[in-house]
This record gives sequence, structure tokens and C-alpha cells, in this order.
Amino acid sequence: MAEFSRRSGRRILESIDTRKANKQEVFDFYQRQRKQLKSKGGQVGKALKLGDVKKSDIVQELEKLEQIQIKVRAEQKAEKTKYYTEKYEETKKEMQGSGIWGGVAKYKQFEKTLKAAAARGDIDLKTFIGGAFKDIGKKKTKEEKEKAKRKKQQAEPEQPKRKNYEESSRSPLRKPSRSFRGRLAHDLVSKWVDDALIDTDYFDDSDSIWAAMETIEENPTDFNLFEQNYAGEERKGSQAYYEEFQYFLDIKPKFEAALLEAGEEIPPYPSVEYWNKLQAWRRSNQNSL
Repeated sequence: MAEFSRRSGRRILESIDTRKANKQEVFDFYQRQRKQLKSKGGQVGKALKLGDVKKSDIVQELEKLEQIQIKVRAEQKAEKTKYYTEKYEETKKEMQGSGIWGGVAKYKQFEKTLKAAAARGDIDLKTFIGGAFKDIGKKKTKEEKEKAKRKKQQAEPEQPKRKNYEESSRSPLRKPSRSFRGRLAHDLVSKWVDDALIDTDYFDDSDSIWAAMETIEENPTDFNLFEQNYAGEERKGSQAYYEEFQYFLDIKPKFEAALLEAGEEIPPYPSVEYWNKLQAWRRSNQNSL
């Protein structure tokens, strides 16, 4: 072997072609390589002395250091993988103990940390946690996006038809402010299912799930009032159910403005009185809403 590189993670710090370099240059490179590997725990052996060796002897030693560098890097990567796996388990517990959106924020921070670790070469996203995070480190091409879209459309089950509910119309869920991928996102959705907040069979796609959960997290008082008093026919935990909630949020300011314009007092909020009066107002204004 004639060419050698000194590395730090994925970054090549310097390279040398020993066929073109003189003895002093090769020896200087050897010293820097040896010092770096020794600082990382590599078993580099006794140091050579320039006056006691030939250039070919230094090259032979560099070949040994090359193998030590590979071994040291593999050990470091194994340690990093263990560290981030433990971090994953810790983050997962923290997510489950947080509010809905708080859990998502923790997930996003962990994802960002993983991206940085992968960029440094500390972990391999293709194998980390079974490859569950492999997609966060790459951008899909236009063709890949179109292919994924077609595949999703073909796989989506036919959505159950909605029953008529005379008191309201449904509002489309607002788009989520972020997109989510990876194993932790899957775990968080599983938690929402376990908590009976969502029924994944009744959502168009994952974006709709995130939009619904974000809306709940941002409007907890409103959701408690809605959940306790909603008497429509939409399945609890379905996309349609959260579209009803979104509609409730959308018309609240219109309802209160109408009361003020009519000189009427707005009922205490949140209260059953407020809910009932809002429903009565909705029924009397169906055609204009």
C-alpha cells in the first residue's frame, strides 16, 4: 500500500502518497497518525526513530496503523451506537411522559441529534435501530416522491361514508407545522392509539393524524369541552371527529361576535351553558355557516 489517510469520523484530515513523499514527510505523517490513534486508545506499539529506519520500514508501520485505525473506528462506532440506542430508549420514555406536542418536540430534537451523528460518521442510519431512521438522512427525488404517493394511494382502504349530522359541517384539518418520520414517531402514534385518542383506520394519512394531535395539544381546554359534550355521529378518534373539533374551533369566534353584536352576554367558558348555546346558534344559522 502506498497511499494512506488520517481520518476523524468521515472527514479525511490529510492523505499521503508515500511513493511521491520523501522519508521525512512520510515519517512526519506516521508520527501524527500514531499520536492520534494512541489518544483514542489504539495499541500502536513502540515508536520508530527516524535515524534507525528506512522509508520502507515507515511504510510498513503505516500499514499496521491503517488496520489499527479501522479497528479503533469500529470500536468507537459500536460505542456511539450503544450510546444513541440508550438515548433512544430515554427519549421514548420522556415522550410518553410529556404532552402530545411536547413528545413530538422531543422526537424532533432526537432526530436532529441523529442526523448530526450520522453526518459525523458516528452511526449508520441504515442499520441503527433496524434502519428505522434511515430516511431522515436523505432527500427523496421527485420520482421517489411520486412513486411513494402512488403506492400510498393504492394501499389506502376505502374510507367509511360519513353519516349526516345536521348540526355542523366538517372543517378540513389544518396542515401540521412539521413532518415526522422514524421509529419514535411510530411509537408516539402507538401511544395515541393506546390512549384512545386516534383510530388509525379512520384517517387519510399520517399527516392528518399529526394535524389532529397538534390541534389538541394547542387547544386543550377547547378539546376537553368538545370531548365531554360532542353528540354527533362521527367515530371518536377518527379524522372526521377531529374535523368536527376543528369546525368547533373555527366557529367559536363567529358565535361570540354574533352575541356581542346582538348585545347578548357570552356564557362562561368552558361550560355546558356555553356549549348548548353555541349548538343552538349553529342550528339557527346552518345555511349561513
